[in-house]
Amino acid sequence: MDDDIIRFILGVIGNITSMVMFLSPMATFWRICKRKSTGSFSAIPYVCTLLNCLLWLFYGLPMITSHNVLVVSINGAGSALESIYLIIYLVFAPKKKKAVIFLLVSGILAFCVTIVAVTIAEFPRHDRAIFVGSVCVVIGTLMYASPLLVMRLVITTRSVEYMPFLLSICSFFNAILWTSYGALKKDKFIIIPNGLGCLLGAAQLGLYANYHNGMASQGRPSESNDLDVTAQNNDKTKQRSPGC
Repeated sequence: MDDDIIRFILGVIGNITSMVMFLSPMATFWRICKRKSTGSFSAIPYVCTLLNCLLWLFYGLPMITSHNVLVVSINGAGSALESIYLIIYLVFAPKKKKAVIFLLVSGILAFCVTIVAVTIAEFPRHDRAIFVGSVCVVIGTLMYASPLLVMRLVITTRSVEYMPFLLSICSFFNAILWTSYGALKKDKFIIIPNGLGCLLGAAQLGLYANYHNGMASQGRPSESNDLDVTAQNNDKTKQRSPGC
């Protein structure tokens, strides 16, 4: 089978798994809307994901790279969903938290506008992919601090309560798909962060296999605390934007 066809199939499957991950917080935000409160929920992981999606969306545009419609489509969808989540958060968050998230969102938007302006004004067409791709890799790699903290928490507590299996396995296979896509496209900027995602995903699944029995001894949280527990799960497991 032609490499272009294989790459396209991998990209489509990667888009599907990425979309599943982007949609996974919807239940939490539905509870926020019903309760009209954000509880202990933190929106910072969603601010970071929005930043990553916007940067990869820019990277996939024809003015930067060619034939990256799948990168554009999934990160465009991700940017839209993360924006919706943040708007919901801003509607129901306490005034102090609302101000913090508003400043963070304003900051990442200003950063993205700066990257776009610098790229177009300072770099010729053939050098733009190197600059934007390097920024994407740096930001994406920095965002791996989140799963590393989750893994440390699992080892410390000997429980996988804050590392849901479904999200971990989806992250792992998503990283494999996009690493393969990047390899066939010979795009090191896609390979590097997703290759790292493969390693971390495998490590998370290994931890899950080792510590999953630890959850059995912990009771089911009461219904009144469902939002807070779900919020903690999202805070501790939310990673960089899947898809790139």
